Amino acid sequence: MKTVDFDPADEDRHHGLSDNDRVRAQHLWTALKRLHPLDLSGHDPVQKDGLKSYAAALAMKVRSLTLRGTNTILFINTVARAQAVYAALGSQGNDPERPNDPERLLVHSRFRRVDRERLRRRLHTDPPDNGRIIVATQALEAGVDVTSATLVTEMAPWSSLVQRFGRCNRSGECRETGADVFWIDLRNGEARPYEPADLVEARNKLTGLSACGPADLADLPPSAPPRGAVIRARDFFDLFDTDPDLSGFDVDVSAYVRDVDDTDIRLFWRPVEADAAPIAEAPGPTRDELCPAPIDGARPIDGARAFLKRKRVRSWRWDALVKEWRSFKKGDIFPGIVIWVDAASGGYDSETGFDATVKKTVEPVSVSDKQEDSYVDDPDTYTGKVRVSLAKHSIHVRDQAAALAEVFKLDPNDRDLIVEAALWHDLGKAHKAFVALSGGEMPPLAKWPATNGNALSQDRRKYFRHELASALAYLANRGWAEEASLAAYLIAAHHGKVRMRIAALPKEARPENGRLFARGVWDDDELPETQLGDVVVPETKLDLDLMQLGEGPCGPSWSARTQGLLKQHGPFRLAWLEALVRIADWCATAAEEKAGHDDL
Repeated sequence: MKTVDFDPADEDRHHGLSDNDRVRAQHLWTALKRLHPLDLSGHDPVQKDGLKSYAAALAMKVRSLTLRGTNTILFINTVARAQAVYAALGSQGNDPERPNDPERLLVHSRFRRVDRERLRRRLHTDPPDNGRIIVATQALEAGVDVTSATLVTEMAPWSSLVQRFGRCNRSGECRETGADVFWIDLRNGEARPYEPADLVEARNKLTGLSACGPADLADLPPSAPPRGAVIRARDFFDLFDTDPDLSGFDVDVSAYVRDVDDTDIRLFWRPVEADAAPIAEAPGPTRDELCPAPIDGARPIDGARAFLKRKRVRSWRWDALVKEWRSFKKGDIFPGIVIWVDAASGGYDSETGFDATVKKTVEPVSVSDKQEDSYVDDPDTYTGKVRVSLAKHSIHVRDQAAALAEVFKLDPNDRDLIVEAALWHDLGKAHKAFVALSGGEMPPLAKWPATNGNALSQDRRKYFRHELASALAYLANRGWAEEASLAAYLIAAHHGKVRMRIAALPKEARPENGRLFARGVWDDDELPETQLGDVVVPETKLDLDLMQLGEGPCGPSWSARTQGLLKQHGPFRLAWLEALVRIADWCATAAEEKAGHDDL
């Protein structure tokens, strides 16, 4: 991101690795990853009937390379090819007829979320004694923390190969033994979904390389970025702000991700009686049900268009004008459309994902009435069985933060910072709008079992965020000092719903007399005298002058403070400190649940 207005090497910036970071990461930098070509030139996956031969040969080779008790990852460039190789690998490792076979998993982007979660959980378990083979597409390149002792990959663009290499000996766990990476050359005619020129560049860089650890690749120039959106420092810092914009939309990251040219549609499967259509009153699809599918696949039979044209496939799309599910016209297909498919039509398997050739009935996802978390909700407040006072919960979180600081060997200043933020993080739960949720129970509670209704509903405020009240009270008790801004930010951000800006939400009720208001907090609200562990916080008036632009009676605005923190500390350090406070809160809540009482 080095440009005329930004130089990451500036001494006053904190976005790089320190000398101490480099020492601690040395074993990752020098992790041994031997690199070998894997010859499958006699098997052409794009020739007619060649896919089956290619898949069988590759499956046999990968099975022979798999080591007991370890993961082997096999990267395949297309979903159809990955499904073919997965099928060729044969039965699961627990099949009594093949007791020595490794376990196998298939990972790609064409799964329903509920099945992706199942796969994610399995990926994070230890491989069985016979080993595990993970067949994956680009979906495993980034965002999944999984490692392997053996990695096999088809030729891909250099940037993708570097990402894939990072899934081998990822933590240096193979030590002196090292790990092995094998690459399969593909002819330029087999480049899809990539461009032939990308494979040429990658092939030239691989030639002559015998290892692919970070140190081995450090001197190789990166690929030139494609024409289009280039992320600048300003864009990068903007991405740290997770609040919706003024129009209510989330931050748009589509310009910076690989699948920017998304031509997928979304399918979901539910049973529908023969010769009938879904009723208009049926609930809409949930996120767990939706499965992305390409309009057209690498082969004519692979895509959603081909699937929906099959005679026995029954499908519908929602018509918002007449408010009913209408039969889907096979030619009326465009990116982003959501289609209801009769479960009896097939097209999906929970083990292999979307597959236009699957004809068996699809097992539907159980539809839950639970709604997505929103700015209105505070689900972490409700526990299964135990009431926890605010005073005791504050101690528990403070102690967990101190324990994390010890584990991560934080310097004294960082330790004091997260311990301070942890102690004060829930002070806003003493606000009458929050106390009303517990039925007015005093002294104030931090956690309690979920109940139906409460005795003080007139004091409830929609959109109330206790962490904003906590942060304002903390700053007020620190004289609105700029030096208190970082701790106040961590207090406000511990649920991720109040971070870089303070603003009212569109449907939020306005208080009388024109008072400032935001997230259920009103200017001049008061918190009563409250005990946080062994600290007694005096009665505190909340001042929302901070939500206005410019400098006022309380000093710089909240936006000015948070932008200053972002510039001073950088996004990674801020995110790290946020995570420590949040995890301390999680750990304390888990311990309270396990103990069954609030006095640990």
